[in-house]
Amino acid sequence: MIPSSIDFREIGEDALLLIPCCKSKSSGGGIYRGHCEDPLVKHVPIRAIEDVWKARAEVGSQLVKASQSKAANNPAEENLCFGPDFGSSGQDGHYLPAITRYKGTLYRVPGFARAVEKGANVAGKPKLLILSALYGPVHPFRPIQNYELQISAPFARKVWRKSFAVFLQEFIKANGIRYVHLFFRTTTEYFTVGRMAVAPMLKNGALTSATQYRVVAGSTVRTPKNHGMLAQSALLGTNEKCYPQEIQAINL
Repeated sequence: MIPSSIDFREIGEDALLLIPCCKSKSSGGGIYRGHCEDPLVKHVPIRAIEDVWKARAEVGSQLVKASQSKAANNPAEENLCFGPDFGSSGQDGHYLPAITRYKGTLYRVPGFARAVEKGANVAGKPKLLILSALYGPVHPFRPIQNYELQISAPFARKVWRKSFAVFLQEFIKANGIRYVHLFFRTTTEYFTVGRMAVAPMLKNGALTSATQYRVVAGSTVRTPKNHGMLAQSALLGTNEKCYPQEIQAINL
């Protein structure tokens, strides 16, 4: 269960929840003609978004190159369009909101999508960002394309270890964030990228605390399921008591 020292009812708009993307995704989506505004424009200076666009384009180019070198290409990679989500002019990409595109265990926790729609990035509630192997920082309502990439891929890891940290510093400063909650499995590159991003801000006092939620005896199913339930509780301001696995709240 959640340790007694953790009370999600006290989490407010000065908190940021970070969750990972997932391998399982919904296919298809609509074609956006013309400008497709990123919801992040309401939360960070445009220069921060432009830097993310450049990083995405670098990772996307490497993804397409890697796909072309395979004997059997992945259709999602073949059809990647460098459109407004990459700061470019392409208009043939097929998009779904990130919260709809991702359909892994964390995202399939009953009520999770509704909790995001109701309680993420609105006044008085915590901010929530998704860390994506292709897109880096993603607003949950940002329309994104289908893709197949793990952040452990050398080119993705290299880009986001640097670029995500730069973006997060801008985001935290612009939104008055004092507390970061990381719902990442310890053994993943997502956790490494997140930890490297918050470490300098913990050191210089820009952040009060950063907490990772570790699932004891977790697995590729149990861990994201628990993380989904925990993130949902944080978004709704509730303090659920029972979870399938014990949770350790670790201060970074």
